[in-house]
Amino acid sequence: MMEKIKIAVWLNEGYTSEVGGGFSYYDKMIQAIDDYQFDSSVELCFVTESLVSKKTFSKSIIELSYVPRKLPIRFFIRIVMIVPLIGKWLKRKYKRKENEWQKKEKKDIYNKMLLDSGVRIIYYLSQANSPFFDFPFIATNWDIGHCSTFAFPELIYNGNFEWRNHFYTQILPKALMVFAESEAGKTELLKYTNIDEKKIKVVPLFAGDCVNVKSEAQKEAQFLSKNHLEKQKFFFYPAQFWAHKNHVGLLQAFATFVEQYPNYKLVFTGSDKGNLKYIQSLVSELKLEKKVLFLGFLSIEQISILYNNATSLIMATYLGPSNMPPIEAMELGCPVICSDLKGHREILGNAAIYFNPLDKEELCNAMTEMVKNRSFYKKAIEKQNRHSLFKIENSIKKMNEYFKEIAIIRNCWK
Repeated sequence: MMEKIKIAVWLNEGYTSEVGGGFSYYDKMIQAIDDYQFDSSVELCFVTESLVSKKTFSKSIIELSYVPRKLPIRFFIRIVMIVPLIGKWLKRKYKRKENEWQKKEKKDIYNKMLLDSGVRIIYYLSQANSPFFDFPFIATNWDIGHCSTFAFPELIYNGNFEWRNHFYTQILPKALMVFAESEAGKTELLKYTNIDEKKIKVVPLFAGDCVNVKSEAQKEAQFLSKNHLEKQKFFFYPAQFWAHKNHVGLLQAFATFVEQYPNYKLVFTGSDKGNLKYIQSLVSELKLEKKVLFLGFLSIEQISILYNNATSLIMATYLGPSNMPPIEAMELGCPVICSDLKGHREILGNAAIYFNPLDKEELCNAMTEMVKNRSFYKKAIEKQNRHSLFKIENSIKKMNEYFKEIAIIRNCWK
């Protein structure tokens, strides 16, 4: 009889809501895992380096702890014997050696703690989590943007390209399985990496918690009034201010659009990732100060109000293959205009208006089409939602299916 496999879900306590879609995915998936009754061949628990958590769980939590120790003196003596000149260089050499020693010790301690707790596999929910110790694991992939789109600063500079390249060449191939967010995402991984296809499984992306929030009509009206917005008289773009989000192309298209439709506004939400001032300066240059709102980081209830009252969502990003806002809009019955990415088409089918993110005229025409035929696209998105696979319920069922498969694989060794 096969042994039940214990899978520990890694809790990233450093993750906060300011991260954006990544946090929404992580937060909702943790709750879904905690609530779900998985197959009898697997047991799910959580593992963390710190129990400082805002959440309570029904499943068990394993706390990993490590107190760094000083490098044993014999290593220092060895360095002194090799290098007679004691100075700053020697201190740096000693510190580097100490860090290496501590890293190895921490890895060994964590491995033992996990094995003693009965854990056989770690599941990393976030693409940002990079395994730093030797233990069988399941990885998550949302995008391989440094290969699949243009060389935007956030993908290439400040060590980002090197980190991403290391992740896809040195870490991801070591995973027992890789969970991709869509079939389009799986196809991208097969195109840009050497990972075997049978290791890549699709756990569909899903909407964040904003789709579960219901606001009173009075509260919605107050929020809209406070921000000088009229129902169905504004386009909504929830996106952090990264270059790849293409706020620039959207603003240029909107500037042309409002010449014909001056009563419409454009609403931006999300935190600054280094590009906000540039976008604000462009708004001034285009004389759109009274037409474009920067509402910053909002609560999920406020985000829900914007979806429920917008003319449509506009998802102008270059980076995919998929994104969470189109799924949220679909669940809330908000029509969608989005960049023509394979993941977006997989999610929305024929229920959205697609455009080439390089073509501002095409985007302007998409906004005009939405204003003229909004009721058609609203019905289309509602119909698409009724048949959508991009829901948390389906994601967790797929995960359960793959866990049963990985249990068979992991039972091949002790």
